[in-house]
Amino acid sequence: MAPTNYGFSIGTWLAIDQLTGTAGDGAFAVNDRRTFASVTDGLSSTLAMAEVKTFIPALLDGSSRTISSSVDRGVWRALGTRDNADLPGDF
Repeated sequence: MAPTNYGFSIGTWLAIDQLTGTAGDGAFAVNDRRTFASVTDGLSSTLAMAEVKTFIPALLDGSSRTISSSVDRGVWRALGTRDNADLPGDF
């Protein structure tokens, strides 16, 4: 089996908080089942994954977009969360 070239969004900081067992704030999490209903920021505003070598991210709505390497950090973090009410706007 070959290694994958994809990275999946687990959120902006921790994959899992070892003290509380709380998972990250991204679309995917360690030992946690997520549904589309838990993505209150919207499927077209939340990162799902990215092909690492070419960096063309896929959003949870199934679309993919090219994102500039100079994207604002706040926009980037908003894209990485699923339910923080921090919609990224245009990117």
